[in-house]
Amino acid sequence: DKIIYMDYGFNKDLFNGIKRNPSIKIRFGFLGRLVPVKGISLLIDAFNEIDHSKAELTIYGKLPSSHMFLKERCLNSGINFKGCYNYKEISKVLSNIDVLVTPSIWFENSPLVIHEAFLAKIPVITSNLGGMAELVIHEKNGLLFEPGNVEDLTEKINIFIKNPKLIEKYSQETYVRSIQKDAKEIEKLYFKLLEKKEVQLIAH
Repeated sequence: DKIIYMDYGFNKDLFNGIKRNPSIKIRFGFLGRLVPVKGISLLIDAFNEIDHSKAELTIYGKLPSSHMFLKERCLNSGINFKGCYNYKEISKVLSNIDVLVTPSIWFENSPLVIHEAFLAKIPVITSNLGGMAELVIHEKNGLLFEPGNVEDLTEKINIFIKNPKLIEKYSQETYVRSIQKDAKEIEKLYFKLLEKKEVQLIAH
């Protein structure tokens, strides 16, 4: 009774009006730190098995000199590294992504990038792990795959390639709370707790 979970709200104005730029290929995207726990090697290995004539993967994030081996790991010409991006251009970045992939191999809490994808009406493929699996509902607003399983991730990527209409279908279920609703619910909870406190004081 003393712990109340509330997902945080977002400024939806930053993502209003995002229009997906047309593309012949299905565009998958990764946004984040290029470190082992984020599963970037897993994603590259999975995409190496994908037909590059039907899909492409764009990776956004700083590539440290110590991680240049990631580029060498790419056997698919459809994999592109774009480096860092200015957050002010997040709308532009997301307008060129059809499906976001967050293949982390550790327990993420509530990844900001998944919320951002949902705000932009982008379905997500993510590990069936931790908070990621709480945000992405399998076959409703995205797809879940077995953590660390390259074959399963490849299969989920291919599902969107073979059934591109699922992108539009799942994008209709990408709900995110607004910061205004978040503020109202916190205010409501605050006054509810105050009323409870007043009742206790009167009782004493």
